[in-house]
Amino acid sequence: MNKWIGFGLALLLVPVTWGLSVVVFFLWVGASGASQGDRPQPHEPQRPVTPSVAPRAMTRQGVLRLAKQAEGKSLALAGRCLEGTNLSVKSGAADDGLDSALRRIDELNLSRASARKLNLRGQELLAPNFDGADLREAWFGDCTLEHASFVGARLEGARFDRAWLKSCHFERSELRGAVLREGQLDGGALSGTRFEDCELSEADFAGASLKNASFRGCTFQGARLGARLEYASFVDCDLRGADFSGATLQGVSFRGCRLEGVDWRAVGLHRVHLGTSSAARLQVPPERAGEVCFGRDARGDEVWGSPDAVSPDGEAAWEARKAQAGKEVEARLENNRSLARFHAAQDGPDLEGDWGDPFEEERGLAEQSWRRECEDQDIPYDPDLGPG
Repeated sequence: MNKWIGFGLALLLVPVTWGLSVVVFFLWVGASGASQGDRPQPHEPQRPVTPSVAPRAMTRQGVLRLAKQAEGKSLALAGRCLEGTNLSVKSGAADDGLDSALRRIDELNLSRASARKLNLRGQELLAPNFDGADLREAWFGDCTLEHASFVGARLEGARFDRAWLKSCHFERSELRGAVLREGQLDGGALSGTRFEDCELSEADFAGASLKNASFRGCTFQGARLGARLEYASFVDCDLRGADFSGATLQGVSFRGCRLEGVDWRAVGLHRVHLGTSSAARLQVPPERAGEVCFGRDARGDEVWGSPDAVSPDGEAAWEARKAQAGKEVEARLENNRSLARFHAAQDGPDLEGDWGDPFEEERGLAEQSWRRECEDQDIPYDPDLGPG
C-alpha cells in the first residue's frame, strides 16, 4: 500500500517540477537580456559640426599677387568672391602696381563671380569677362572697357558714369537702377537688354545694337541714340532733347514718354508707334508721317500718317477691345471644355479616342487671330502672348 502511495506522489511531482523548470528558465533569460541592455555600449565619436561660413572676399593684395603671377596670361577669378573688393585706380604714393599688373594680363575672367559692390573705378581692361556675375552696385565709373562681356550679368544699381564701353556685350543682362550718365557705349551689343529706372542722361549709344531692348522709367535727357533700334520699347521714359540722328527705328514703340525737342528729320522711321506724346506728333516731317502711328482713334484703331483722327480715349478703347476679345476666346474655350466633359461622361475617361484634343481648334483660331493682329501692327509675333 505504501509503495503505491509513493508511486502516485512521484507522478504528481513530475509536472510540477517541469513547470518550475520552465518558469526558472524564462526568468533567467529575461534577467540576462536586461543585464545585456544595461551594459554600456561602446562610444562612437561624433564628427564635429563645422559651422557654415560665408566665403571670404578676396583682398586687393590677393588680386595683385595673382595678377603678377598671370602676367601675359588670363587671370581666372571665375566664381570667386570679390564682394566690396576695391580694385580702383590709385595714383601717387598710394599706387601699389595693381593698375599696371591688370593691364599686362590677357584677360580678366570674373564670370559667375560674386562681386557685389566691386570697385573698378578708372581701370582700363581689355576683353574682361563678367558673364553671369553678380555685379549689383558695382562701380565702373571712368573705366575703359573694350570688348567686355556682361552677358546675363546682374547689374542692378551698377554705376558706369563717364565710362567708355567699346564694343561691349550686355545681352540678356538686367540694368535696374543703373547709372550710365555720360557713358559711351560705342558699337555695343545690347539686344534683349532690360533697362529699368536707369539714369542715361548724356549717354552715347552711337552704333549700338538695341534690338528688342526694353526701357522703362529711364531718363535720356540729352542722350545720343544714334543706334539700331529694332522693335525696342520705351515706356514712361524721359527723352526730352534726346538726339536720334543717324538712328534706325523699326517697329519701335513709345508709350507714356516725354519726347519734347526730339528732331525726327535725320532718323530712319519704319512702322514707329509714337503713343500719346502730342509734342512728338507735331515734330514728325510730313514725308515720314506714313511710317508713324500717331495713336488710336475713338474705336481703338491705329492712326497712321496723320494725327488728326487721334482720340485721347483711343488707348482705353483699345484696352477694352483686347479685354473683350480675351473674354470671347475664353468663352469659346469654356464651351469646348463643356463638350469635352460631356464626351468624357459618354465615352469614359479617355478623351483622346476619336475626339482628339478638344481645344486644338480654339487654340488655332486664337493663334491665327493674334498673328494677324501682330502683322497689322508690324510687331514681332510672340506665341506666348495672346489677345488678352
